[in-house]
Amino acid sequence: MSFTIDELYDALCWHPTGDIPPEVIEAAMEIRNLHVFVQPMLNPPERSKAVWDGCAMILARHSDEELRPHLSRLLEWLQDPNWPGARIIEARLLNMDRKYLQSALESSIRQARKLDDTEWLYWLTEFRQEYDAHHAE
Repeated sequence: MSFTIDELYDALCWHPTGDIPPEVIEAAMEIRNLHVFVQPMLNPPERSKAVWDGCAMILARHSDEELRPHLSRLLEWLQDPNWPGARIIEARLLNMDRKYLQSALESSIRQARKLDDTEWLYWLTEFRQEYDAHHAE
């Protein structure tokens, strides 16, 4: 079954984890330009966050290599753990190989400091501590 991106967004709206129809997941997994799933900004704007959980679930199914070009944007998702999809993205990033994540995480921390975004810096620091503990040898 074929879906337009708008039809996929409609199908991803406010779905609880694990409740996305298999045909929607299959169609979404065929999209190679993953940026369309990284906190999309839609019209009307209130529709945007309605798809973020579903988009995060789709992104979480992709490999480290596929997610690598989007890491800085995925780390922006950690600015607020209450945003839809934030915990899904955090859990996925916790399982990412250090060779992919380390540089992007350090860059995001520098960016948060530069912007004086204390909340984002706090969550990035918390994430880094949890990541390090998760990957301790």
